[in-house]
This record gives sequence, C-alpha cells and structure tokens, in this order.
Amino acid sequence: MKAKSGEVPRGRSEDEWLVILGSLIRRLDDAIGGYVIVGEYYISGKGDDANVSLVAYLRSRDPLPWVPSDSWEGPISIDGDRMGTSSQVLASLFLGDAWVTCDGPVVEPPQEPMYDDRWALDFTEAGWRSFGWVVLEGDPEPVVTKPGDNYPQSLACVPLSTSFSVGSPVLIEVDLTGYPLRSTSPVDDPDLGVARFSLISVNRDREGGNLVPWSKSPPKSRSPRVQRVRGVVGQRRKMASLDLTPWKIHGGWRPGKYRVSLRLQYRHPEDRSWDWLSEISPPIEFQIVEE
Repeated sequence: MKAKSGEVPRGRSEDEWLVILGSLIRRLDDAIGGYVIVGEYYISGKGDDANVSLVAYLRSRDPLPWVPSDSWEGPISIDGDRMGTSSQVLASLFLGDAWVTCDGPVVEPPQEPMYDDRWALDFTEAGWRSFGWVVLEGDPEPVVTKPGDNYPQSLACVPLSTSFSVGSPVLIEVDLTGYPLRSTSPVDDPDLGVARFSLISVNRDREGGNLVPWSKSPPKSRSPRVQRVRGVVGQRRKMASLDLTPWKIHGGWRPGKYRVSLRLQYRHPEDRSWDWLSEISPPIEFQIVEE
C-alpha cells in the first residue's frame, strides 16, 4: 500500500488508522476466503519517521489456503516512513491444537526454545500476496506452541454473577487500575482520559456464529456501538461496572448460556511508543434465566 511520493503516512488520527485497518482486513478476507477478527491493537499517531505505525493482532478460525491448517493468529503491522507504507501479516498456524511449522504439525510442545515458524503475507499494489514460511530466530516473543499464544487477551473482566434474570441488567466488572482515565477531558481532545468499551463477540448456547452486528474494524471514537467510561473511583483498585444489555445483539438478551468478549479502546498520553491502544478480554461466561 504505497503512499504518494513525499507524502508522510504519519500524524493520522486513531479513526483514520482504523479505516485503513478495516480496508486491509476486507482485502485479507477476500484473499484467504475466510473470516478475520481484529483483537488488540497499538497505534502511533506521531508525525515523525519512527517505523511502525500500527500493530494489531488477528485471529481466524478458517485455514490459510496455501498450507494445511484449520486456524491461524498473529500480528498485522503497518509500517510507514517518508517514502510510503507497507503492511505484513506474520501468522502462527494450527491444525486442531497442534502448532504447524514448515516441517508439519508439532504434536508435543518443544522442551527447549526453538525457531519460530510463521507464514508471511505481504500487501502490495495488487493486494495481499502469500510470501510463505519465514523463521524468526533467537528468542521469539511470544513463544507460540498452541492457539492463543499469539493472540493476547489482557483485559481483566468478570461477571458480577454467574446467573442473571431475563430483563435485568447483565453487569460485568472491569479492572481499570493503572489505566490513564480522567474525570474531565480538554475541549480539543475529548477522548483523552476516556475508556471506550464495545462488544467483540457474543455466543449463546454455543450455537456457532457471532450475535454482534459485525464490522471489519474496531469501532471509531464516536460510534454508537461504544459505551464511554470516565474517571473510576477507587483507592487501590479502580473497578468499573458495565451493563451489557444496552448493546443490541441478534435475538436479544434472551435466556441461554453466554460467552462474551469485550474490547477496551483508550488514548495513552504518557506512553512513549503508542498513542492509542486497545485491549480485549478472554471469553466471559454467564447465563440468563427466566425468573
């Protein structure tokens, strides 16, 4: 994805980067004939010549068509300088629960650190191109041996109950200790100090399929799909309670057993590398029952 000569592909807002990410994900879906989910991400909006502009972690329950596999995960990076931008995916492949390398599936996790094989895809003017196996030598970070190792889920959330009555609030407690939240924001920077929450996926009774109205990229800052939280009261731990029921899902919040994943998006003015960050939760489990 090349920029025009002399154009600086830096200094963009979070929303502008999310539009670019969404476009790349749509093209990636078409290239692999599958369905890609965007997880945690990190965005730099600084207008300098630092290399990486955006890193986001992806997951797909579909195979890559070029190699035997049934799922994959890993980062997409968008790098920029004054000459243009480029994008690459480094995918960790799996067949069942087995990690797939260039030598085939690894059934037993290695006892000692070893080379880390990833399948690379590069974005060119013609679209996504399969580059093939690349080997990350040394001590790879993270070490990947099973699904989930290359797809971080770091947002700490718990339901306030394991069972909720139909029609009542479904409350989730989120640990926001250490996050840069504020009770007020500057007029010219309304997102500063605000935590924005949205749904990534909702599954009811393990029926298969996501009940969340879908978008290829995480929600923009003013999206109606976002709940906004400001400063959270707390001496040591700062906890926020979210009610899931204002979010619209297919079929509504009717009785059943649920697995829900949440997204947090926020701006971090004190981070030296990243201006905007997003974290996601592991699946949160609870049930809704008739009274």
